[in-house]
Amino acid sequence: MDFIFRVPVRIIFGRGAVKNVGSEVKKLGGKRIFLVADHNIEKISKRIKNLLLREGLKVTIFDEIKSEPTVEIADKATGLAKRKNCNLVIGVGGGSSMDIAKAVSILLTNKGKAKDYQGQNMVKAPGVPKIMIPTTAGTGSEVTITSVLIREKIKAGINSPYLFAELAILDPTLTLSLPPEVTASTGMDALTHAIEASTSKSTSPMVNLFAFKAIELINQNLLKAVKDGKDIEAREGMLFGSLLAGIALANAGVGAAHALAYPLGGVYNISHGVANALLLPDVMDFNLKSNPKQFYRIALLMGKKRAKDAVIDVRELSRKIKIIQRLRDLKVPKSAIAKLAEDAMKVTGPILNNPRKITLKDAIKLYQKAF
Repeated sequence: MDFIFRVPVRIIFGRGAVKNVGSEVKKLGGKRIFLVADHNIEKISKRIKNLLLREGLKVTIFDEIKSEPTVEIADKATGLAKRKNCNLVIGVGGGSSMDIAKAVSILLTNKGKAKDYQGQNMVKAPGVPKIMIPTTAGTGSEVTITSVLIREKIKAGINSPYLFAELAILDPTLTLSLPPEVTASTGMDALTHAIEASTSKSTSPMVNLFAFKAIELINQNLLKAVKDGKDIEAREGMLFGSLLAGIALANAGVGAAHALAYPLGGVYNISHGVANALLLPDVMDFNLKSNPKQFYRIALLMGKKRAKDAVIDVRELSRKIKIIQRLRDLKVPKSAIAKLAEDAMKVTGPILNNPRKITLKDAIKLYQKAF
């Protein structure tokens, strides 16, 4: 048994945990804070700003992220952070805000633009300290080494250990106001992380500990959280599941579902969670023969007894929470499939990490099945 595993992020989890943000910022030496927040969580971002102001800290808010994050937005945010001489960054919201916050952190200490660091281990120096505060239960960005940004309609990650946050604060009360459709899509994103990490070529017994518990928690709580957003137990279970899935992702990566999802977000602005949810069952079905025992274990976690049932259950859960099931219903033309497949094959990390070898012809067929 051989593996390498890391969780360098300090984690504070619990109801009301966000109240500690001011004192935690001070521990990290923060004085001038750059707060990156989703544009639609003004109430939460104002609350966090006030908690920081009470500690005598200066705060600059950047809330111009309205959809998928781009290199241009990252550069614009960095420019403002530099003008304000900020020395600590906080990301509040979903994956988009946290990814921008992580990018700003390293761009404050490394010369150049965001696009210069897309790829593997391109970042040369540590960024300023950063704190991630997720308000969705899905992306796991608070504990990963990646900032995924769109450049010329192509999604690509800045991937570096320097992107690990110094601290993640997970407060399930911050997710109570999340709309059902966002709860659904981000929840399926977390499930995709857990399933792809546990079945990837890079998986390990340690990854499985985190991924399997994440699958169990998400299966138990996602439908409940979608049906009743005020169910704090379900929200807590989802946030914990998302965290565990993020840790699994950070250590084992993802597979073909993510590779196929990236072009849909870059070209058609389809949310990452929806794209993953739509593609995951067919990718699981494609991968079944690569490791039937692992898919059998996943099926058991979902209360079933056959490896194939894992595929059926994931698809059924997606339907129950009203995720769109077909590419055509997202206004993706059938004529675009060949180009989408070509672009997906360029996402080499997840493609090579997929448990079963996937070719361009396979990618085309998977898009066709999803159409």
